Amino acid sequence: MIMKKKMKHFLCFLIALSIIGLVVFYVINRNIQSKITDDLPKITEEPPISEQTPSEKEPVQSNPELTPKAEPESKPEIGNNNLTTPLDKFEERIWINGFGTQPSEAKIDPQYSDLICPKGKLYPGYHTGVDAEVDKAETNLPVPIRSITDGIVLQAGFVNGYGGLIVIEHTINGATYTAYYGHVDQSTFKVQANSTVKNGQIIANLAPSCTNGNGNTRKHLHFGVHKGKEIVVAGYVSNKSQLGNWIDPRSLF
Repeated sequence: MIMKKKMKHFLCFLIALSIIGLVVFYVINRNIQSKITDDLPKITEEPPISEQTPSEKEPVQSNPELTPKAEPESKPEIGNNNLTTPLDKFEERIWINGFGTQPSEAKIDPQYSDLICPKGKLYPGYHTGVDAEVDKAETNLPVPIRSITDGIVLQAGFVNGYGGLIVIEHTINGATYTAYYGHVDQSTFKVQANSTVKNGQIIANLAPSCTNGNGNTRKHLHFGVHKGKEIVVAGYVSNKSQLGNWIDPRSLF
């Protein structure tokens, strides 16, 4: 009987010891797993797109059809001798006063009557240059004038009959010429005397029509070319023989 009781106590002791061992094993194993997890690199999830900051979001692709398009800058018109025409569509603009013509020819033709300004003055003689006209769409728009090639500005200012006038010395095919850009707006001058210019450089805009700034004439460019370095401000000469040192600008292009 005593023996049976001792055996029973011994079995209870073994069971209790086994339970304690299992508990200790569970605690130790859990601590080890926790340490392994802590040592692993952290992996974070990306937040939903709606929660991303603006800098994290992908850029929004704009619709090219809804994006305003910048107006392309007009390219210089290049003629012969690699010269730039002073005005685009230069040749077709010369339809009133060409080289060597007389102003009365434009005055008496009825189709030109609306181009004559009330305070305009009719100069006698023969035209030393050409007049490049503007179309109706350009009447109230800036019309840029370009240097026909590299050069040195000899004069830039106001001259009676022209309003704004820019005179530039150019070398073309080894020969020296002075070019006269007349009826240009002084307030838009981009050059001054003794400054240098490049081929195709914008030097000014045409002056508004029938104003003192353009010599009280229609809006147009008077463009003349004279041989040599001498400054000869003459829109007209009294007889054709005096046209000898002037050349028809169209022959350059």
